[in-house]
Amino acid sequence: MPIQVITRHCKDFDIYTHPVDPAKSPYATNPGYPEKVAAFYKQLGVTSALWAFPAHQTPKSVPLCKPYEYVLQLDESRVIAYVNESTWWSYVIGECEDFERSITPVQYEDTSLIIPSPIHQNELHRFRRYDNTNGPDHFEIVVEGSFGDSATRARSSQGDSTMLYMVELHYNEDQREAVLRYFDKHGLTHYEQDITLQGAWVATQDRVAYLIAETDDPKNIAKAAEPLSAFGKVKFRAVIKAEQI
Repeated sequence: MPIQVITRHCKDFDIYTHPVDPAKSPYATNPGYPEKVAAFYKQLGVTSALWAFPAHQTPKSVPLCKPYEYVLQLDESRVIAYVNESTWWSYVIGECEDFERSITPVQYEDTSLIIPSPIHQNELHRFRRYDNTNGPDHFEIVVEGSFGDSATRARSSQGDSTMLYMVELHYNEDQREAVLRYFDKHGLTHYEQDITLQGAWVATQDRVAYLIAETDDPKNIAKAAEPLSAFGKVKFRAVIKAEQI
């Protein structure tokens, strides 16, 4: 059965990373953290995994160290363990000698899902990047988008691995000239080895810029959208040509 889960990471994390090194986690500052994670994985019979949570169980806060959020759509059989998050952290910091978990589906008040790496390209569903632009306790989405479902990708790919995406930049009122200078100088050529820009348009009255780009890997669109967020909020979505419908 397909399910949606959310996994959050720091800026430099590659969602396709395998193996995932617990020692590089921002939580590795807790003494013994990598060793406890490795011991848990050994019990599960895996060497590497990503931690996620059910999409319907979104936490109320965003960790400062992990503002990059991927929504994955995958088969429930990909989940190999369910962890009670509160007891896990009590275990990590040494307040208890064990933690609550299950290898069969169960829902705790705060549930973590363990998914063996690597994550596959067709499991990417949505992306969000948060920023505390209005103060340390107020997070908002500055980049968000949909990678498209398998049907959309199949039509968009036209028989190969290339997919089309529409990117919208809703730029701030004082950024129009900066946006025009940026496109005049760069377009999306920061990532020309990964993305082909098909065209870019700037609305004459509204503060919106539109781009059509193609790539063979959906994560490249999220990567390309990142510098645009300096001008305002960015949205992207997978699209297909009208004649392909």
